[in-house]
Amino acid sequence: MNKEDSTEYKSVFKNTVAFGGLQSITILISALKGKFLAMFLGPAGLGVYNIFLNSLNMITTVNDLGLEFSAVRSISENIENESKIIRTVTIVRKLFLWTGILGAMFTFFCSNFLSLWSFGTSDYSLSFIFLSLYVFFTTVTKGQQTIFRVIRRIDYILKSGIVGSIAGLLISFPLIYFYREEG
Repeated sequence: MNKEDSTEYKSVFKNTVAFGGLQSITILISALKGKFLAMFLGPAGLGVYNIFLNSLNMITTVNDLGLEFSAVRSISENIENESKIIRTVTIVRKLFLWTGILGAMFTFFCSNFLSLWSFGTSDYSLSFIFLSLYVFFTTVTKGQQTIFRVIRRIDYILKSGIVGSIAGLLISFPLIYFYREEG
């Protein structure tokens, strides 16, 4: 094994350990959030939370239109040419921004339908309107993480993952504590 192979193995090992650590932190924070939700909302509130989460995850998955995979290919093809990569990254950012806006608009304008489809009542329409922001930010974040992954900015992916998990925890705790199920 030559020195170049050894360096590459170390890099792969370091990235694997870093992503494993990020996954561990994310799982721990999710467990804390789950425990907090169960304590303050009870089984019914936890069920509502999971229905919202599953509905929004389905919307964001459909909303992405496979853009993540196309972006990886497009950026990778131009990785050697700096001017082309800057142009491609700019286009990819705009595409993710627009798909985020479209997904948020869909969630906003179809909130009544989504509430009826998810819960059998239109009582949760306002909640879906507020959660349209979740669709927007999830899509834009996915775009940024895709770009970071292709240009091998692993440190940015790790930092954004940790900050995102902690921010989600810090935002959700007071909302659930003070507003219970409405939060």
